[in-house]
Amino acid sequence: MRDQLVPINPNCPRSARCRFCNQLGYRNLNSQNSAEVLQNIIKQNWNSKVVAPCSTLNCKSSEATLNTFQKKGLIFNHVSLFSYFKEFQYEFKNLSSDQISLIYTDLSEVRDVHDQINNNYFLIDSQNCFELEKILNQPDSREFSILFKDFSTFKFFFAPIYDDSKNSLNAKTILALAQKMRQQNPKIKFEYPYGHDAIDPRNPEHLYWHLWPSEILKFGQLVESNSAKTPRVSIIIPFYNRTALLTKVLRSLSDQTISQNQFEVILVDDGSDRPEKDSLLAYLALQLKLNITYLYVPRVEKMTAAFSANRAGPIRNLGVSHSLAPSLLFLDSDILLPPNFLETVLKLDLKTDVALPHRIYLSKQATERTSGCYSEISNADVEKMPWQSYIDGFYQRQNWTSEKLPWKYFITYGLSLSKDLFIRSGGFRTNYISFGYEDLDLGFRVLRLKPNLKLLESKAYHLFHFEGAGEYSLDLDLRNYQLALTSRTFLIQNMPDNADYLIHMTELKNWKQKFYKRFYGTKNFLSKKYKGLVLD
Repeated sequence: MRDQLVPINPNCPRSARCRFCNQLGYRNLNSQNSAEVLQNIIKQNWNSKVVAPCSTLNCKSSEATLNTFQKKGLIFNHVSLFSYFKEFQYEFKNLSSDQISLIYTDLSEVRDVHDQINNNYFLIDSQNCFELEKILNQPDSREFSILFKDFSTFKFFFAPIYDDSKNSLNAKTILALAQKMRQQNPKIKFEYPYGHDAIDPRNPEHLYWHLWPSEILKFGQLVESNSAKTPRVSIIIPFYNRTALLTKVLRSLSDQTISQNQFEVILVDDGSDRPEKDSLLAYLALQLKLNITYLYVPRVEKMTAAFSANRAGPIRNLGVSHSLAPSLLFLDSDILLPPNFLETVLKLDLKTDVALPHRIYLSKQATERTSGCYSEISNADVEKMPWQSYIDGFYQRQNWTSEKLPWKYFITYGLSLSKDLFIRSGGFRTNYISFGYEDLDLGFRVLRLKPNLKLLESKAYHLFHFEGAGEYSLDLDLRNYQLALTSRTFLIQNMPDNADYLIHMTELKNWKQKFYKRFYGTKNFLSKKYKGLVLD
Protein backbone atom coordinates (compact mmCIF):
# COMPACT_ATOMS: atom_id res chain seq x y z
CA MET A 1 0.00 0.00 0.00
CA ARG A 2 1.02 3.63 -0.21
CA ASP A 3 2.98 4.55 2.88
CA GLN A 4 1.32 6.78 5.44
CA LEU A 5 2.09 10.47 5.13
CA VAL A 6 1.61 12.47 8.31
CA PRO A 7 -1.12 15.16 8.37
CA ILE A 8 -0.14 18.67 7.43
CA ASN A 9 0.22 21.42 9.99
CA PRO A 10 -0.35 24.77 8.21
CA ASN A 11 1.45 26.60 11.02
CA CYS A 12 4.88 25.26 10.07
CA PRO A 13 7.16 28.36 10.31
CA ARG A 14 9.38 27.18 7.46
CA SER A 15 6.65 26.45 4.92
CA ALA A 16 6.82 29.81 3.12
CA ARG A 17 10.53 29.54 2.39
CA CYS A 18 10.97 25.80 1.90
CA ARG A 19 11.10 24.89 -1.78
CA PHE A 20 10.40 21.23 -1.07
CA CYS A 21 7.34 21.96 1.09
CA ASN A 22 6.11 24.54 -1.39
CA GLN A 23 6.30 21.98 -4.18
CA LEU A 24 4.77 19.07 -2.28
CA GLY A 25 2.60 20.76 0.30
CA TYR A 26 3.99 19.11 3.42
CA ARG A 27 4.17 20.57 6.92
CA ASN A 28 5.02 19.00 10.26
CA LEU A 29 3.74 16.51 12.78
CA ASN A 30 3.23 18.03 16.22
CA SER A 31 2.40 17.03 19.78
CA GLN A 32 -1.32 17.65 19.21
CA ASN A 33 -1.82 15.49 16.14
CA SER A 34 0.75 12.69 16.63
CA ALA A 35 -1.55 10.55 18.79
CA GLU A 36 -4.34 10.84 16.22
CA VAL A 37 -1.99 9.82 13.40
CA LEU A 38 -0.85 6.76 15.31
CA GLN A 39 -4.39 5.76 16.23
CA ASN A 40 -5.59 6.02 12.62
CA ILE A 41 -2.67 4.00 11.27
CA ILE A 42 -3.19 1.22 13.81
CA LYS A 43 -6.97 1.24 13.27
CA GLN A 44 -6.49 0.78 9.54
CA ASN A 45 -4.00 -2.10 10.02
CA TRP A 46 -1.32 -0.47 7.90
CA ASN A 47 1.95 -2.32 8.10
CA SER A 48 4.14 -0.03 6.02
CA LYS A 49 6.42 2.87 6.73
CA VAL A 50 5.37 6.22 8.12
CA VAL A 51 6.82 8.95 5.90
CA ALA A 52 7.23 12.48 7.23
CA PRO A 53 8.87 15.73 6.02
CA CYS A 54 11.39 18.23 7.45
CA SER A 55 10.24 19.60 10.78
CA THR A 56 8.18 16.59 11.85
CA LEU A 57 10.43 15.92 14.80
CA ASN A 58 10.69 19.55 15.82
CA CYS A 59 8.39 19.38 18.83
CA LYS A 60 8.74 18.46 22.50
CA SER A 61 6.98 15.12 22.19
CA SER A 62 8.74 14.04 18.99
CA GLU A 63 11.07 11.54 20.66
CA ALA A 64 8.19 9.93 22.55
CA THR A 65 6.14 9.80 19.34
CA LEU A 66 8.99 8.17 17.47
CA ASN A 67 9.46 5.57 20.23
CA THR A 68 5.73 4.79 20.19
CA PHE A 69 5.77 4.28 16.43
CA GLN A 70 8.72 1.91 16.72
CA LYS A 71 7.13 -0.07 19.56
CA LYS A 72 4.10 -0.64 17.33
CA GLY A 73 6.40 -2.08 14.65
CA LEU A 74 6.07 0.93 12.34
CA ILE A 75 9.18 2.07 10.50
CA PHE A 76 9.63 5.83 10.46
CA ASN A 77 11.10 7.32 7.28
CA HIS A 78 12.10 11.00 7.42
CA VAL A 79 12.35 13.08 4.25
CA SER A 80 14.11 16.39 4.90
CA LEU A 81 15.46 19.34 3.02
CA PHE A 82 19.27 19.20 3.25
CA SER A 83 19.48 22.77 4.56
CA TYR A 84 17.12 21.87 7.41
CA PHE A 85 19.00 18.67 8.21
CA LYS A 86 22.29 20.55 8.30
CA GLU A 87 20.91 23.09 10.77
CA PHE A 88 18.97 20.71 13.03
CA GLN A 89 20.89 17.42 12.91
CA TYR A 90 20.21 16.77 16.60
CA GLU A 91 16.54 16.11 15.74
CA PHE A 92 17.60 13.10 13.69
CA LYS A 93 19.80 11.44 16.30
CA ASN A 94 17.40 8.52 16.91
CA LEU A 95 17.11 7.60 13.22
CA SER A 96 19.43 5.34 11.25
CA SER A 97 20.90 6.55 7.95
CA ASP A 98 18.47 4.30 6.05
CA GLN A 99 15.52 6.09 7.67
CA ILE A 100 16.56 9.52 6.35
CA SER A 101 16.16 10.91 2.84
CA LEU A 102 17.74 14.28 2.05
CA ILE A 103 16.51 16.73 -0.61
CA TYR A 104 19.04 19.08 -2.24
CA THR A 105 17.76 22.11 -4.17
CA ASP A 106 20.91 24.15 -4.90
CA LEU A 107 23.98 23.02 -6.81
CA SER A 108 26.18 24.63 -4.16
CA GLU A 109 24.80 22.15 -1.60
CA VAL A 110 25.76 19.13 -3.68
CA ARG A 111 29.45 19.63 -2.91
CA ASP A 112 28.62 19.18 0.79
CA VAL A 113 26.69 15.95 0.26
CA HIS A 114 26.25 13.95 3.46
CA ASP A 115 28.06 10.70 2.61
CA GLN A 116 26.62 8.79 5.57
CA ILE A 117 23.04 9.18 4.28
CA ASN A 118 22.12 6.59 1.65
CA ASN A 119 19.11 8.36 0.15
CA ASN A 120 20.04 11.67 -1.49
CA TYR A 121 17.74 13.43 -3.99
CA PHE A 122 18.14 16.53 -6.11
CA LEU A 123 14.98 18.56 -6.80
CA ILE A 124 15.02 20.13 -10.28
CA ASP A 125 12.73 23.15 -10.54
CA SER A 126 12.46 26.45 -12.43
CA GLN A 127 15.06 28.03 -10.12
CA ASN A 128 17.92 25.65 -10.88
CA CYS A 129 17.13 23.90 -14.18
CA PHE A 130 18.85 26.46 -16.41
CA GLU A 131 21.98 26.43 -14.25
CA LEU A 132 21.94 22.65 -14.49
CA GLU A 133 21.52 22.80 -18.26
CA LYS A 134 24.44 25.24 -18.49
CA ILE A 135 26.72 22.70 -16.80
CA LEU A 136 25.46 19.94 -19.10
CA ASN A 137 26.36 22.05 -22.14
CA GLN A 138 29.96 22.64 -20.98
CA PRO A 139 32.69 21.31 -23.32
CA ASP A 140 33.98 19.19 -20.44
CA SER A 141 31.15 16.68 -20.22
CA ARG A 142 32.62 15.21 -17.05
CA GLU A 143 31.83 18.28 -14.94
CA PHE A 144 28.24 17.20 -14.35
CA SER A 145 29.24 13.64 -13.44
CA ILE A 146 31.92 14.85 -11.06
CA LEU A 147 29.53 17.30 -9.38
CA PHE A 148 27.09 14.49 -8.63
CA LYS A 149 29.79 11.93 -7.84
CA ASP A 150 29.12 9.86 -10.98
CA PHE A 151 25.45 9.60 -9.92
CA SER A 152 26.20 6.82 -7.45
CA THR A 153 24.98 9.04 -4.59
CA PHE A 154 22.03 10.94 -6.09
CA LYS A 155 18.58 10.38 -7.54
CA PHE A 156 16.76 13.20 -9.32
CA PHE A 157 13.15 14.37 -9.48
CA PHE A 158 11.34 17.27 -11.16
CA ALA A 159 9.04 19.84 -9.63
CA PRO A 160 5.39 19.54 -10.73
CA ILE A 161 4.16 21.25 -13.90
CA TYR A 162 1.83 23.84 -12.41
CA ASP A 163 0.73 25.86 -15.43
CA ASP A 164 1.86 27.08 -18.84
CA SER A 165 3.73 30.12 -17.52
CA LYS A 166 7.44 30.85 -17.72
CA ASN A 167 7.78 30.15 -13.99
CA SER A 168 6.87 26.50 -14.45
CA LEU A 169 8.76 23.71 -16.16
CA ASN A 170 6.93 22.22 -19.12
CA ALA A 171 7.04 18.72 -20.54
CA LYS A 172 9.32 19.70 -23.43
CA THR A 173 11.91 21.27 -21.10
CA ILE A 174 11.77 18.34 -18.68
CA LEU A 175 12.22 15.65 -21.35
CA ALA A 176 15.05 17.56 -23.08
CA LEU A 177 16.90 18.01 -19.79
CA ALA A 178 16.36 14.37 -18.83
CA GLN A 179 17.70 13.26 -22.21
CA LYS A 180 20.90 15.29 -21.74
CA MET A 181 21.34 13.85 -18.26
CA ARG A 182 20.84 10.30 -19.54
CA GLN A 183 23.44 10.94 -22.23
CA GLN A 184 25.91 11.61 -19.42
CA ASN A 185 24.97 8.32 -17.78
CA PRO A 186 22.22 5.97 -19.04
CA LYS A 187 21.82 4.56 -15.53
CA ILE A 188 20.86 7.88 -13.97
CA LYS A 189 17.74 7.50 -11.80
CA PHE A 190 14.69 9.77 -11.82
CA GLU A 191 12.63 8.99 -8.77
CA TYR A 192 10.48 10.83 -6.26
CA PRO A 193 11.51 10.47 -2.58
CA TYR A 194 10.16 7.31 -1.02
CA GLY A 195 6.44 7.46 -0.29
CA HIS A 196 5.95 10.91 -1.83
CA ASP A 197 3.76 11.99 -4.71
CA ALA A 198 3.85 15.13 -6.82
CA ILE A 199 1.19 17.59 -5.75
CA ASP A 200 -1.51 18.59 -8.24
CA PRO A 201 -2.04 22.34 -7.72
CA ARG A 202 -5.77 22.08 -8.52
CA ASN A 203 -6.28 20.20 -5.25
CA PRO A 204 -3.46 20.50 -2.68
CA GLU A 205 -5.82 18.82 -0.19
CA HIS A 206 -5.09 15.41 -1.75
CA LEU A 207 -2.33 14.90 0.82
CA TYR A 208 -4.98 14.75 3.53
CA TRP A 209 -6.57 11.75 1.84
CA HIS A 210 -6.11 8.92 4.30
CA LEU A 211 -9.61 7.64 3.83
CA TRP A 212 -11.44 5.95 6.68
CA PRO A 213 -14.87 4.41 6.13
CA SER A 214 -17.66 5.79 8.30
CA GLU A 215 -19.57 2.51 7.87
CA ILE A 216 -18.41 -1.09 7.43
CA LEU A 217 -21.16 -3.61 6.72
CA LYS A 218 -20.87 -7.31 5.90
CA PHE A 219 -23.29 -9.46 3.91
CA GLY A 220 -23.25 -13.19 3.22
CA GLN A 221 -21.11 -15.78 4.99
CA LEU A 222 -17.77 -13.97 5.07
CA VAL A 223 -15.04 -16.07 6.64
CA GLU A 224 -12.46 -14.77 9.11
CA SER A 225 -8.93 -14.09 7.89
CA ASN A 226 -7.47 -16.86 10.07
CA SER A 227 -9.90 -19.47 8.76
CA ALA A 228 -8.84 -22.37 6.56
CA LYS A 229 -11.53 -21.18 4.13
CA THR A 230 -10.04 -17.75 3.49
CA PRO A 231 -11.16 -16.59 0.01
CA ARG A 232 -8.70 -16.95 -2.85
CA VAL A 233 -9.74 -13.81 -4.75
CA SER A 234 -10.80 -10.40 -3.44
CA ILE A 235 -12.83 -8.35 -5.94
CA ILE A 236 -12.45 -4.60 -5.34
CA ILE A 237 -15.28 -2.47 -6.79
CA PRO A 238 -15.18 1.32 -6.21
CA PHE A 239 -18.32 3.25 -7.16
CA TYR A 240 -20.37 6.40 -6.81
CA ASN A 241 -24.15 6.60 -7.43
CA ARG A 242 -24.14 3.43 -9.53
CA THR A 243 -26.87 1.27 -7.95
CA ALA A 244 -28.69 0.51 -11.22
CA LEU A 245 -25.51 -0.72 -12.93
CA LEU A 246 -23.83 -2.21 -9.86
CA THR A 247 -26.70 -4.60 -9.13
CA LYS A 248 -26.27 -6.03 -12.64
CA VAL A 249 -22.54 -6.47 -11.99
CA LEU A 250 -23.25 -8.30 -8.73
CA ARG A 251 -25.68 -10.57 -10.56
CA SER A 252 -22.90 -11.56 -13.00
CA LEU A 253 -20.63 -12.35 -10.04
CA SER A 254 -23.29 -14.54 -8.42
CA ASP A 255 -23.27 -16.67 -11.61
CA GLN A 256 -19.55 -17.53 -11.34
CA THR A 257 -18.70 -21.23 -11.71
CA ILE A 258 -16.47 -21.40 -8.63
CA SER A 259 -17.75 -21.75 -5.07
CA GLN A 260 -18.92 -18.51 -3.41
CA ASN A 261 -16.52 -19.16 -0.52
CA GLN A 262 -13.55 -18.89 -2.89
CA PHE A 263 -14.02 -15.16 -3.46
CA GLU A 264 -15.18 -12.04 -1.67
CA VAL A 265 -16.55 -8.76 -3.01
CA ILE A 266 -15.45 -5.48 -1.44
CA LEU A 267 -17.70 -2.59 -2.40
CA VAL A 268 -16.14 0.81 -1.70
CA ASP A 269 -18.83 3.48 -1.83
CA ASP A 270 -17.15 6.79 -2.69
CA GLY A 271 -19.78 8.95 -0.98
CA SER A 272 -22.96 8.08 -2.91
CA ASP A 273 -26.05 10.21 -2.34
CA ARG A 274 -28.43 8.97 0.37
CA PRO A 275 -31.18 7.61 -1.96
CA GLU A 276 -28.61 5.66 -4.01
CA LYS A 277 -26.96 4.32 -0.88
CA ASP A 278 -30.26 3.23 0.71
CA SER A 279 -31.37 1.52 -2.50
CA LEU A 280 -28.14 -0.47 -2.75
CA LEU A 281 -28.16 -1.51 0.92
CA ALA A 282 -31.73 -2.75 0.54
CA TYR A 283 -30.59 -4.89 -2.40
CA LEU A 284 -27.57 -6.24 -0.50
CA ALA A 285 -29.73 -7.21 2.46
CA LEU A 286 -31.84 -9.47 0.22
CA GLN A 287 -29.05 -11.17 -1.72
CA LEU A 288 -27.71 -14.30 -0.02
CA LYS A 289 -25.13 -15.69 -2.45
CA LEU A 290 -22.18 -13.31 -2.35
CA ASN A 291 -19.77 -12.59 0.50
CA ILE A 292 -19.69 -8.79 0.51
CA THR A 293 -17.94 -6.14 2.59
CA TYR A 294 -19.46 -2.69 2.10
CA LEU A 295 -17.36 0.38 2.97
CA TYR A 296 -18.89 3.85 2.92
CA VAL A 297 -16.54 6.85 2.64
CA PRO A 298 -18.40 10.18 3.00
CA ARG A 299 -17.56 13.27 0.98
CA VAL A 300 -17.30 16.84 2.16
CA GLU A 301 -18.33 18.06 -1.28
CA LYS A 302 -19.18 16.56 -4.64
CA MET A 303 -16.90 16.50 -7.63
CA THR A 304 -17.50 19.24 -10.19
CA ALA A 305 -16.74 19.30 -13.90
CA ALA A 306 -13.22 20.38 -12.89
CA PHE A 307 -12.77 16.89 -11.39
CA SER A 308 -10.82 18.25 -8.45
CA ALA A 309 -11.85 15.57 -5.99
CA ASN A 310 -11.54 12.26 -7.83
CA ARG A 311 -10.48 9.66 -5.23
CA ALA A 312 -10.23 6.59 -7.46
CA GLY A 313 -6.70 5.73 -6.28
CA PRO A 314 -7.07 6.00 -2.50
CA ILE A 315 -10.56 4.45 -2.64
CA ARG A 316 -9.12 1.32 -4.28
CA ASN A 317 -6.25 1.26 -1.78
CA LEU A 318 -8.82 1.30 1.01
CA GLY A 319 -10.57 -1.68 -0.54
CA VAL A 320 -7.33 -3.64 -0.69
CA SER A 321 -6.58 -2.87 2.98
CA HIS A 322 -9.83 -4.69 3.89
CA SER A 323 -9.23 -7.67 1.58
CA LEU A 324 -8.50 -11.20 2.82
CA ALA A 325 -7.39 -13.05 -0.33
CA PRO A 326 -3.86 -13.34 -1.80
CA SER A 327 -5.16 -12.44 -5.28
CA LEU A 328 -6.91 -9.18 -6.28
CA LEU A 329 -9.35 -8.35 -9.05
CA PHE A 330 -9.99 -4.65 -9.64
CA LEU A 331 -13.41 -4.45 -11.26
CA ASP A 332 -15.30 -1.36 -12.39
CA SER A 333 -18.91 -0.97 -11.30
CA ASP A 334 -20.12 -1.23 -14.90
CA ILE A 335 -18.41 -4.45 -16.06
CA LEU A 336 -20.13 -7.83 -16.57
CA LEU A 337 -17.85 -10.87 -16.43
CA PRO A 338 -18.41 -14.29 -18.05
CA PRO A 339 -19.37 -17.09 -15.61
CA ASN A 340 -15.99 -18.84 -15.84
CA PHE A 341 -13.88 -15.69 -15.40
CA LEU A 342 -12.83 -16.24 -11.76
CA GLU A 343 -12.13 -19.89 -12.54
CA THR A 344 -9.74 -18.66 -15.26
CA VAL A 345 -8.09 -16.18 -12.88
CA LEU A 346 -7.46 -18.89 -10.27
CA LYS A 347 -5.52 -20.93 -12.83
CA LEU A 348 -2.96 -18.12 -13.19
CA ASP A 349 0.31 -17.97 -11.27
CA LEU A 350 -0.70 -15.84 -8.28
CA LYS A 351 2.87 -14.69 -7.69
CA THR A 352 3.77 -13.29 -11.10
CA ASP A 353 0.77 -13.04 -13.44
CA VAL A 354 -1.12 -9.87 -14.30
CA ALA A 355 -4.21 -10.48 -16.44
CA LEU A 356 -6.77 -8.42 -18.32
CA PRO A 357 -9.90 -9.47 -20.30
CA HIS A 358 -11.14 -7.90 -23.54
CA ARG A 359 -13.55 -5.03 -22.95
CA ILE A 360 -16.60 -4.71 -25.22
CA TYR A 361 -19.14 -1.88 -24.96
CA LEU A 362 -22.86 -2.59 -24.77
CA SER A 363 -25.58 -0.42 -26.28
CA LYS A 364 -28.07 1.57 -24.23
CA GLN A 365 -30.87 -0.82 -25.18
CA ALA A 366 -28.90 -3.92 -24.19
CA THR A 367 -27.92 -2.37 -20.86
CA GLU A 368 -31.52 -1.52 -20.07
CA ARG A 369 -32.69 -5.01 -20.99
CA THR A 370 -30.10 -7.18 -19.22
CA SER A 371 -30.43 -8.24 -15.61
CA GLY A 372 -26.70 -8.90 -15.48
CA CYS A 373 -26.92 -12.45 -16.78
CA TYR A 374 -24.06 -12.89 -19.25
CA SER A 375 -25.97 -15.35 -21.46
CA GLU A 376 -28.59 -12.68 -22.24
CA ILE A 377 -26.09 -10.73 -24.37
CA SER A 378 -25.33 -11.30 -28.07
CA ASN A 379 -23.07 -9.70 -30.69
CA ALA A 380 -25.98 -7.53 -31.83
CA ASP A 381 -25.88 -5.74 -28.45
CA VAL A 382 -22.37 -4.36 -28.97
CA GLU A 383 -21.56 -0.78 -30.06
CA LYS A 384 -18.39 1.17 -30.82
CA MET A 385 -17.22 4.09 -28.67
CA PRO A 386 -15.14 7.07 -29.98
CA TRP A 387 -12.07 6.17 -27.93
CA GLN A 388 -12.22 2.40 -28.48
CA SER A 389 -9.61 2.40 -31.27
CA TYR A 390 -6.97 3.03 -28.57
CA ILE A 391 -7.52 -0.44 -27.15
CA ASP A 392 -8.76 -2.39 -30.22
CA GLY A 393 -5.29 -2.58 -31.79
CA PHE A 394 -3.93 -3.88 -28.51
CA TYR A 395 -6.49 -6.72 -28.47
CA GLN A 396 -5.75 -7.59 -32.09
CA ARG A 397 -1.99 -7.81 -31.56
CA GLN A 398 -2.58 -10.32 -28.73
CA ASN A 399 0.85 -9.86 -27.13
CA TRP A 400 0.86 -7.50 -24.16
CA THR A 401 4.50 -8.16 -23.27
CA SER A 402 5.81 -7.12 -26.70
CA GLU A 403 4.09 -3.72 -26.67
CA LYS A 404 6.51 -0.79 -26.86
CA LEU A 405 4.85 0.86 -23.82
CA PRO A 406 3.02 -2.00 -22.06
CA TRP A 407 2.03 0.20 -19.09
CA LYS A 408 -0.31 2.13 -21.45
CA TYR A 409 -2.71 -0.84 -21.34
CA PHE A 410 -2.68 -1.36 -17.59
CA ILE A 411 -6.39 -0.54 -17.21
CA THR A 412 -8.29 -1.49 -14.09
CA TYR A 413 -11.76 -2.22 -15.50
CA GLY A 414 -11.06 -5.92 -14.87
CA LEU A 415 -7.41 -6.28 -13.87
CA SER A 416 -6.18 -9.18 -11.73
CA LEU A 417 -2.83 -9.47 -9.93
CA SER A 418 -1.48 -10.73 -6.62
CA LYS A 419 -1.83 -8.64 -3.50
CA ASP A 420 1.90 -9.06 -2.90
CA LEU A 421 2.72 -7.57 -6.30
CA PHE A 422 0.30 -4.71 -5.69
CA ILE A 423 1.78 -3.87 -2.28
CA ARG A 424 5.38 -4.11 -3.46
CA SER A 425 4.59 -1.70 -6.31
CA GLY A 426 3.30 0.86 -3.79
CA GLY A 427 -0.39 0.63 -4.74
CA PHE A 428 -2.33 3.47 -6.34
CA ARG A 429 -0.98 6.97 -5.94
CA THR A 430 -3.35 9.36 -4.20
CA ASN A 431 -2.68 12.46 -6.28
CA TYR A 432 -4.47 11.74 -9.55
CA ILE A 433 -7.46 13.96 -8.94
CA SER A 434 -8.73 13.93 -12.55
CA PHE A 435 -9.80 11.30 -15.05
CA GLY A 436 -7.07 8.91 -16.21
CA TYR A 437 -3.49 7.80 -15.51
CA GLU A 438 -3.85 6.51 -11.92
CA ASP A 439 -4.03 2.94 -13.28
CA LEU A 440 -1.29 3.53 -15.89
CA ASP A 441 0.97 4.85 -13.11
CA LEU A 442 0.33 1.68 -11.10
CA GLY A 443 1.17 -0.37 -14.20
CA PHE A 444 4.41 1.51 -14.77
CA ARG A 445 5.58 0.60 -11.26
CA VAL A 446 4.26 -2.98 -11.35
CA LEU A 447 6.21 -3.60 -14.56
CA ARG A 448 9.45 -2.80 -12.75
CA LEU A 449 8.81 -6.01 -10.78
CA LYS A 450 8.88 -8.09 -14.00
CA PRO A 451 5.43 -9.75 -13.92
CA ASN A 452 4.01 -12.02 -16.61
CA LEU A 453 1.42 -10.05 -18.62
CA LYS A 454 -1.53 -12.04 -19.92
CA LEU A 455 -4.31 -10.83 -22.20
CA LEU A 456 -7.22 -13.20 -21.57
CA GLU A 457 -9.64 -14.36 -24.26
CA SER A 458 -12.56 -13.64 -21.90
CA LYS A 459 -14.92 -10.87 -23.01
CA ALA A 460 -15.97 -8.35 -20.36
CA TYR A 461 -19.07 -6.32 -21.25
CA HIS A 462 -19.03 -2.62 -20.41
CA LEU A 463 -22.52 -1.37 -19.54
CA PHE A 464 -23.84 1.83 -21.09
CA HIS A 465 -23.58 4.90 -18.82
CA PHE A 466 -26.94 6.55 -18.29
CA GLU A 467 -27.10 10.27 -17.56
CA GLY A 468 -26.17 10.79 -13.91
CA ALA A 469 -24.75 7.29 -13.47
CA GLY A 470 -21.39 8.45 -12.13
CA GLU A 471 -19.37 11.63 -12.50
CA TYR A 472 -17.26 11.20 -15.62
CA SER A 473 -18.18 12.93 -18.85
CA LEU A 474 -18.20 10.95 -22.08
CA ASP A 475 -17.31 14.09 -24.02
CA LEU A 476 -14.15 13.23 -25.95
CA ASP A 477 -12.59 16.73 -25.86
CA LEU A 478 -13.20 17.05 -22.13
CA ARG A 479 -11.70 13.60 -21.55
CA ASN A 480 -8.61 14.64 -23.52
CA TYR A 481 -8.36 17.83 -21.51
CA GLN A 482 -8.42 15.87 -18.27
CA LEU A 483 -5.81 13.44 -19.65
CA ALA A 484 -3.59 16.42 -20.52
CA LEU A 485 -3.59 17.46 -16.86
CA THR A 486 -2.98 14.01 -15.42
CA SER A 487 -0.34 13.13 -18.01
CA ARG A 488 1.80 15.96 -16.58
CA THR A 489 1.73 14.32 -13.17
CA PHE A 490 2.52 10.91 -14.67
CA LEU A 491 5.47 12.33 -16.60
CA ILE A 492 7.31 13.97 -13.71
CA GLN A 493 6.67 11.11 -11.28
CA ASN A 494 7.94 8.34 -13.56
CA MET A 495 10.07 9.88 -16.34
CA PRO A 496 9.41 6.98 -18.74
CA ASP A 497 11.63 6.30 -21.75
CA ASN A 498 10.09 6.83 -25.21
CA ALA A 499 7.73 9.43 -23.77
CA ASP A 500 7.95 12.10 -26.49
CA TYR A 501 4.24 11.67 -27.26
CA LEU A 502 3.54 13.08 -23.79
CA ILE A 503 4.79 16.52 -24.92
CA HIS A 504 1.75 16.89 -27.18
CA MET A 505 -0.52 15.25 -24.64
CA THR A 506 0.43 17.68 -21.85
CA GLU A 507 -0.14 20.91 -23.81
CA LEU A 508 -3.43 22.15 -22.39
CA LYS A 509 -3.97 24.71 -25.14
CA ASN A 510 -4.60 21.93 -27.70
CA TRP A 511 -7.63 20.64 -25.81
CA LYS A 512 -8.66 23.99 -24.29
CA GLN A 513 -9.11 25.55 -27.71
CA LYS A 514 -11.27 22.68 -28.92
CA PHE A 515 -13.43 22.78 -25.85
CA TYR A 516 -13.88 26.57 -25.86
CA LYS A 517 -14.67 26.54 -29.57
CA ARG A 518 -17.55 24.14 -28.98
CA PHE A 519 -18.98 25.47 -25.73
CA TYR A 520 -17.86 28.99 -24.84
CA GLY A 521 -20.74 31.46 -24.83
CA THR A 522 -23.34 28.76 -25.40
CA LYS A 523 -26.02 27.50 -23.07
CA ASN A 524 -24.23 24.16 -22.84
CA PHE A 525 -21.05 25.76 -21.52
CA LEU A 526 -22.99 27.72 -18.91
CA SER A 527 -25.07 24.71 -17.92
CA LYS A 528 -24.89 22.98 -14.56
CA LYS A 529 -22.87 20.17 -16.16
CA TYR A 530 -19.84 22.43 -16.71
CA LYS A 531 -20.31 24.82 -13.80
CA GLY A 532 -16.99 25.53 -12.10
CA LEU A 533 -14.87 24.18 -14.93
CA VAL A 534 -11.50 25.97 -15.05
CA LEU A 535 -9.50 25.31 -18.18
CA ASP A 536 -6.00 26.18 -17.04
